[in-house]
Amino acid sequence: MASVLVCSCPIIGHVVPMLAVATGLVNRGHTVRFLTGQRYADRVTATGAIFLPLPPDADFDDTNPDEEFPGRVGLKGPKGIRYDLTHIFMRPGKPQYDALKAASVASRGGWY
Repeated sequence: MASVLVCSCPIIGHVVPMLAVATGLVNRGHTVRFLTGQRYADRVTATGAIFLPLPPDADFDDTNPDEEFPGRVGLKGPKGIRYDLTHIFMRPGKPQYDALKAASVASRGGWY
């Protein structure tokens, strides 16, 4: 069977579909590791996958984005979209990539 790495930014609408993918892969006998935010650790392990946490500078709690990202409060339209793209998706890109790279290297005989 295969060893599969599933990844998702820590946003519910991105994580939930990948949980279904992880479940399907685990049920088929594959080893699945799932890289995402700490808030989803229990949901990931419930699929049978191994939870891999994003580093703190790439993780956030998406329960209340205005609290997590106070700079977005009151922004609407293009300004709001620009803020979200910059701070929620682009800013954590490098630490997410570094975590993905580390998990990929680990799968070839490292941590897991």
